[in-house]
Amino acid sequence: MSPKILMTNTWKYVFAICILLSTINIMAQKDETVKHELFGQEWTKEDLRTRVGDMSQIAGIRRYELASGIEKGVEAVDFWTGSGFRFTVLPDRGIDISAASYRGSSLSWWSSQGEVSPTYYEPLGMGWARSFYGGLMVTCGMTFAGIPNEEEARENGLHGRFSNTPAENFNAWTAWRDDGYYLVAKGKVRESNVFGPNLVCTRTITAKMGDSHVSVHDVVENVGFRTQPFMYLYHINIGFPVVDDGARFICPSENWEPRDEEAADGKESATQFHSPVEGYSEKVYYYDMEADKNGLVHTALLMMRSIPERAWAFTWFTGKPSSHIILDGR
Repeated sequence: MSPKILMTNTWKYVFAICILLSTINIMAQKDETVKHELFGQEWTKEDLRTRVGDMSQIAGIRRYELASGIEKGVEAVDFWTGSGFRFTVLPDRGIDISAASYRGSSLSWWSSQGEVSPTYYEPLGMGWARSFYGGLMVTCGMTFAGIPNEEEARENGLHGRFSNTPAENFNAWTAWRDDGYYLVAKGKVRESNVFGPNLVCTRTITAKMGDSHVSVHDVVENVGFRTQPFMYLYHINIGFPVVDDGARFICPSENWEPRDEEAADGKESATQFHSPVEGYSEKVYYYDMEADKNGLVHTALLMMRSIPERAWAFTWFTGKPSSHIILDGR
């Protein structure tokens, strides 16, 4: 190698190092200019880091296993954003969201079953209900969702297998990005059969420090070799104190149809909620929603109370037809 070529290559390396150092310096400067709203004030990354030993004091995640009864062995991941918004993700139950609260008030409805291990799942008939814990969001599908039926000599149990399927390649982490501190969980849920479907959902759950909402992004892929039926339902379960006498369901729809005669009685007041009624049967309605210009459908539950400074507005929107849902509890 000639001295001239050696000198040229050396300057290339020096130039590359200078660019790298400049990039690092720009990133450091950007960290100091980005403000993060928290506790009624604005803070830089360095402001927050100098006030805590670890960021989990403000926002973070914690993984653990439940240890009692039919919940034993179920992995759970707690998220807290620092705004008062907290929720729990269950990797062993389809990476669904169970508990959720805002400033100490529950957002989700809970059944008597608890966060049942998928070991006890009963796939046929109404067996799904035996392991339905309620929670903020339970996913139904992927090849079937709805009431039990038989199709082509195959028996479909209530709402499919998704929420009772443990995740593959699951991980959860926290990280600083340019615009804030993020809490992330990601994994895959598979529904497959040797002579049948092979569907894989890659789910990413994201929350940001200081925010009071969580984003759920699903990508469902048919990795088999045949066209497969596909049914998908986000079972959102909002509970007391958000749902009580006086709560209202707000949605971009002027028409809804009752599922059966039970629901037809009282159709006009389908968007209004009342106090518990003894012997009350569920009422289900099918809404024809209008999407906005971006293909998103916005809906909300609104509950106003006489307690000073206490009101709940739980909103969510989902893509049409993409599977992206944002849950916001305030």
